[in-house]
Amino acid sequence: KNIPFKKLNFEWRQYIPEEMEWEEAKILFSKLFSGKILADKVILHSSLSQVLNSNSLLFKFCRGNALLPWITRNFQFEYIPIYIVRHPFAVVCSQIRHGAWDNTALKFQLSNTLSQHSLYTNHINILDSLTTKEEILTAQWCLSNSMTIAKSGKTEKWLTINYEDLVIESDLILQKILNCWNMEYDITKLDLQKDSSTTQADSPV
Repeated sequence: KNIPFKKLNFEWRQYIPEEMEWEEAKILFSKLFSGKILADKVILHSSLSQVLNSNSLLFKFCRGNALLPWITRNFQFEYIPIYIVRHPFAVVCSQIRHGAWDNTALKFQLSNTLSQHSLYTNHINILDSLTTKEEILTAQWCLSNSMTIAKSGKTEKWLTINYEDLVIESDLILQKILNCWNMEYDITKLDLQKDSSTTQADSPV
């Protein structure tokens, strides 16, 4: 929903091939990472004053998994990105229970801006055969994560963390992240039991 990116026809689950040269997108991400693009969602958890007076910014991309190889090819970060992967069946179950995906079309739909990418065309026969909400949402997860997962373990540009491990062994995984960043922090100060703002009241997590 960020207007500058919308002008480039960015999608909810935008994919950019790792080797693609896209100067306009690179300029926008450079502005975003330097704090020059601010919108309501960007400063959802911080005040404008905190953002303007901080010496670093923390970004969370909920639907940017397919962008990670391209972003890390074009930008170097002092602290490498953390790529958190949750089991696709758990993701789909959560989406269905949440209710926001109740109106998911029962046919896989591609926009004009993404339909020509090989990430999609290579699987078009499978995508065209899907007929249930569960199948559609699982396919979206696979397409959003497949390219990045394939490179995980073969790159040092980001650290891959399993969501389930993070929930079950929070202290251990957080320490792994801190070690990767060469950072010291007292994790006992963190409230690891606090629910996300989108967590449902009857959520088992």
